[in-house]
Amino acid sequence: EYTKLGKTDITISKLCVGCMSFGKAGTMHDWTLDETESEKVIRHALDLSINFFDTAIGYQSGTSEQYLGRALKDFAKREDVVVATKFLPRTQEEIDAAADSIRQMLPSHGGILVVGLGNSGVTPDALGPQVVGRTLATRHLGDELARQIGLDSLRKTAAIAPGVMGQTGIETGEIVLALVNFIRPAAVISIDALAAQDYSRLGSTIQIANTGISPGSGVQNSRKELSERTLGIPVISVGVPTVIDGATLAAQFTGQDRGKIDPEAARAMVTPREVDRMIGHAAKFISLAVNKALYPQLSLEEISFLCA
Repeated sequence: EYTKLGKTDITISKLCVGCMSFGKAGTMHDWTLDETESEKVIRHALDLSINFFDTAIGYQSGTSEQYLGRALKDFAKREDVVVATKFLPRTQEEIDAAADSIRQMLPSHGGILVVGLGNSGVTPDALGPQVVGRTLATRHLGDELARQIGLDSLRKTAAIAPGVMGQTGIETGEIVLALVNFIRPAAVISIDALAAQDYSRLGSTIQIANTGISPGSGVQNSRKELSERTLGIPVISVGVPTVIDGATLAAQFTGQDRGKIDPEAARAMVTPREVDRMIGHAAKFISLAVNKALYPQLSLEEISFLCA
C-alpha cells in the first residue's frame, strides 16, 4: 500500500525501512549489519515493493547512508525510491568542544538538574524548552531497570522547562530553588535565549559561563538570578543570542551613536526571518553538547537514538 509524503506529491510505501542497523560495526551498537547483510535487507524490501528508506548521517558515522546508497544504485532506479535522511547541526569537533567546556565546569560526581528557561510558545524564546525536550533524563530510572537496559553507568539527570511567570504565576527562580532543595542536585545547567549586541552574532555564537544568569535581563525584563549565590550549588549557563533590540540594531546599521537613537527603539526586539530554523539548529547543537557533557561514555549516535 502507498500514500503521499506529508503534503507533497511524493508517493511512498506505508512501510518504511529504518536503516539504523546498517553500517560499519563498532561505531554505534552491537547489532549493526555489515554491508552484505544490509544489502540483503534492502534488496528484500525492494522485492516487496517498499520504496521508502530512512537513514541518517549519524548512523554508524555515516556508513549507513553509504551502504544504502550503494545498494539502491545496484538494485533500483533512483527516481523509484524515496530516501529520508538526517544530519547533525554541527561537526562532531564543535559539539565535543562545547561539551568539554560544559563538563569542565561540572562537579565530578552527583546528579544534575537541566533547566530550559523561556517561553515555548514564543519562537525566539523557545531555545531552553526545546533543549530540555532533547535532554536524556535518567533520574527516574531505578538502579535495577537502568542496569537491565544498559544505562546504569549514566549520571542521574533531571530536566525541566518551568515556563515563564506570565504562564505560571511563579518566579522561575522560585521554582528552580524549590527543585534544588527537593532533589538535591550537585549542579544546575541552565539554557536560555540571549540578546545580542551585534546582529552578526544572532544564532552564530554560544555562551557558556559558570557565573549564573538573570532570566529576561537581555530584554529589559530581568527576573530572579539563578547562580551559586541564590541556589547554593554551581550554575552553568548556556545560551545563544536570538534577538537584538531595535536601538542597537539601528546604531549598528546607521553608524550613529546608540545614545542618539530614539529610546523607544530599544523596546522593539528584532529576530531574523529564519528564526524557526535558527532556534531548531541551536537547540539540537546545545542538546547534543549538554548530553555529551553529562554522558561522555555515549557516542553522538547513541545520544541521538536515546533522545529520539
